[in-house]
Amino acid sequence: MYRITAAVFAFLAGPAVACPWSGISREDVATVLPSRLQDADAVVHARVVAVRVVPQERVSTEGAVAILLEKQVASLVVLRSFKGGSPRMEVTSTTTLCGYQFSVGEENVYFIRKGYIGIPSVEPASTWLLAALERASKATPNTSLERTREI
Repeated sequence: MYRITAAVFAFLAGPAVACPWSGISREDVATVLPSRLQDADAVVHARVVAVRVVPQERVSTEGAVAILLEKQVASLVVLRSFKGGSPRMEVTSTTTLCGYQFSVGEENVYFIRKGYIGIPSVEPASTWLLAALERASKATPNTSLERTREI
């Protein structure tokens, strides 16, 4: 039992395990943004207004070690939609190595695919990224919501 626990811990803590990802920078936005837009079902600048934890279902592993990870569902208020999306959205993430931990009040740009968000799906809502998204999508602000209003 101790060997299995140690092996699982070493696997989770080891430096060889990483999320292969790099964010969008000012220098590479022109080359990276088109593929990120294409791969996403929705791209939104949004604020997280609520987060809830959903219990994971137990999966039968027939004697293998199973690690159940926390699943989060975040409610977003969309400030600006660059592709797809709606004024309010719910997205999910897990606490896997590439999962994303939501915080109420955070404002980011989310690249959403099949309702899922991971670390590679979140970018800070910098003025240069918002401007590049605006140019790439010809989006207009969501004027039905005030950016500073708490919901």
